[in-house]
Amino acid sequence: MYHDVDDFLSIDKLVFVVITTTNDVHAELTIRALEKKKNVIVEKPMSVDYECVLRMIKAAEQNKKPLFVHQSSRWDRDFLLLREIKKSGFIGGFKDVKSRVILCDAFWPSWGQAWGVPKSLSCKGPAC
Repeated sequence: MYHDVDDFLSIDKLVFVVITTTNDVHAELTIRALEKKKNVIVEKPMSVDYECVLRMIKAAEQNKKPLFVHQSSRWDRDFLLLREIKKSGFIGGFKDVKSRVILCDAFWPSWGQAWGVPKSLSCKGPAC
C-alpha cells in the first residue's frame, strides 16, 4: 500500500494510471502522473474546470504520453441489478451483456432526474 502518490508514480514497472478519485483532484493527479511519464486514463468528468483540462492536455503533449477519458459503468443501476440477479442464483452465468445508456426519466420515474441533465431538458413528451 502506498501513502504517497509520488512514491506510487515512481514505480518503474507501472505502465498506466487510472484516476478514479473525486473530480476536484483529477487534474492534479493526472498531471503528476503524466510528468512521471505514465499513460493516464481519467474518469469522467475530466476536470471541473476548463483551464485544468487544458493543462492536462498540455502535460500529455509535453510528456508525449496518451491521456484517455473514460466512464466506468460498474456502478450504474443496470450493472448493479445484473450483479444482484447473478448473486441471487435466479439465473446462471452471463455469456454476453450489452447495455445502452438512455435518458430514461419518463420511463423510470423512481430514478428521478438524469444525472447531469437540467430538469428542463431531462424529460420531454407526454409521459412527463
